[in-house]
Amino acid sequence: MMLEEMQMRNFRFNPLLRYTLWDDAIYSTVVMEPNIKLLLNTSVEDVVMDGDRIAAVKAWNINAYTRYLIKGTIFADCTGDGILRLSGAKYRHGRELPSEFDETFLDEGGDAKTMGNSILLQLRKTDEDHPFTAPEWAYHFTDDDFNYDKPKSTIPGVKFNYKKPYPKDNNFWWIEFGGNLNTIFDANDIQYELKRIAYGVWEYMKNNPDGRCKNYDLDWRRWTSLWLRKVPCVWRRCHVRRTSGSARRVGGPGRREHRLQLEKACGTDRCPHHLRLRLQVQEQEDAQA
Repeated sequence: MMLEEMQMRNFRFNPLLRYTLWDDAIYSTVVMEPNIKLLLNTSVEDVVMDGDRIAAVKAWNINAYTRYLIKGTIFADCTGDGILRLSGAKYRHGRELPSEFDETFLDEGGDAKTMGNSILLQLRKTDEDHPFTAPEWAYHFTDDDFNYDKPKSTIPGVKFNYKKPYPKDNNFWWIEFGGNLNTIFDANDIQYELKRIAYGVWEYMKNNPDGRCKNYDLDWRRWTSLWLRKVPCVWRRCHVRRTSGSARRVGGPGRREHRLQLEKACGTDRCPHHLRLRLQVQEQEDAQA
């Protein structure tokens, strides 16, 4: 319901669905809730333990140069980096082996690979053409870097190239890198590599002899690592690192592939009785895991 509320607010106040305004739709949802104390630009630095329970977290606000001691009874770690592992809680990093949770759709695992970080690009149409020169440290690409042997598509019967380095019917690009590295400790190196690639891609598009990006400027670029790419602080050109799945807590019920398959089979009220029983058994197993 909360996601639907944010989407409805976005449709009302952002009818053109601009990414640069979507963040304010989320922000409005939060600030209008009287029971939420919002602390932006604040990072958890440490935890205060009471036995084996977290009693408080210590945080630092990089803008206000303020330290916080936040007490509570329940703490939800939604960082993606599992920062509350500072409490000594067990956590996982990387991919499990397929056999660990009986995952048939997984071919490999048992390593430290994660989702990579991404940099996003979007252009702006202008009334006149402006030149662009890439930084000396950027990569420089040619047509050979954007050719596929075979067109790729996830739509049956439709063939197209995912690498579309031109603005026609397309004005949103993301480039991902770093999944084979440590997206936490190697974050700065990954960011630098993504910028080298991004400026090289824009140089190739902008200065292409076919004029595909004439009267286009690079409007914004943003470094992120969430698969659902949000756009905070676009107007300030800031770079906020976010991660997804780099570290996660161990313990409590988990959703396994087998459970999801049962839920899919039970997606209607015509769920067979034997599948309902299997789903109940799976719930008990997950709770005990």
